[in-house]
Amino acid sequence: MRQLLVLHGVCLVLLLSTVSVAAQECLRAEGPSPDQAARREAAVRYLATVNTAQARAQQQKGTFVPLSEAVAAGAPPVGFVPTLLFDRWSYIVRLSDLFDPCGFTLFADATGKIYEAHPRPATTAPPSPAGAGNER
Repeated sequence: MRQLLVLHGVCLVLLLSTVSVAAQECLRAEGPSPDQAARREAAVRYLATVNTAQARAQQQKGTFVPLSEAVAAGAPPVGFVPTLLFDRWSYIVRLSDLFDPCGFTLFADATGKIYEAHPRPATTAPPSPAGAGNER
């Protein structure tokens, strides 16, 4: 169950993080500017705070909690939007950078690890299976 939740969360992170990049430059193209690097470090600290609060909630209450409970005293850095999926056994939190046209995203889960994600570039549709569309 836990692995399925994490898998669904990762898929959701990648799906919802897709942003059109037509003629726009990714913030990571040449390495982030000092102010962008500072925002991203603040985002990592925010996720570390969420991880700590969730571990504490799991230990004390036997369940994970909404973000409003987990980080009641803090907010994510400007431009980052958090999304939390949780149940009694696991959680995954996504922190999307709305300032990055390429969709840079951080996420964390119940393992306590923090990950960086970038959406894959759009690809062409896969070929139709053999015989598809040839029915009579």
